[in-house]
Amino acid sequence: MFKLLFNFFLIFFFFIIQLSFLPSLGLLSNLNLVLCFIIFITLINFSRAFWMALLGGILLDLYSLLPFGTSALILLLTVTFVNFLFKKFFVYHSLFSLVVSGFIAILFYEFLFFLFSLFFYLIGLGLFKPILDKTYFNYFVYSFSLNSLFLLFLYLIWKKIPGFGRVF
Repeated sequence: MFKLLFNFFLIFFFFIIQLSFLPSLGLLSNLNLVLCFIIFITLINFSRAFWMALLGGILLDLYSLLPFGTSALILLLTVTFVNFLFKKFFVYHSLFSLVVSGFIAILFYEFLFFLFSLFFYLIGLGLFKPILDKTYFNYFVYSFSLNSLFLLFLYLIWKKIPGFGRVF
């Protein structure tokens, strides 16, 4: 029970930091802490990551321009995809498996977010039109790099601090 409450607290903490603190830092505003934490939890425990993705998605949907439930659905699909990668291709929970599956998961998440945004715009539910231009690709590369570095940071903490992995 303690692990579950601790994970809920961490998701809520990352959500608060992501929405209130990071946008004011400019360079770090593209960091998606909730996504990275959920990808990292998927490495350890899929069922817990599934519930964390649902909670994190609902929290992100509170401040999203997309219809309610979109972020939750995208995060749930991403967690399921990452779990599939871990079960079929990356059997050992190593740094390599986290980095490669993290890269693929971030790409998958951004692709789904773009597709859902475009879909909702085309049917009249979206408030903005996603455009593939130089600005979007610059954002994507920068966001991809930051999120990958944060995943690496989480993994190194998990491996280096004794007992830290038992909390999750």
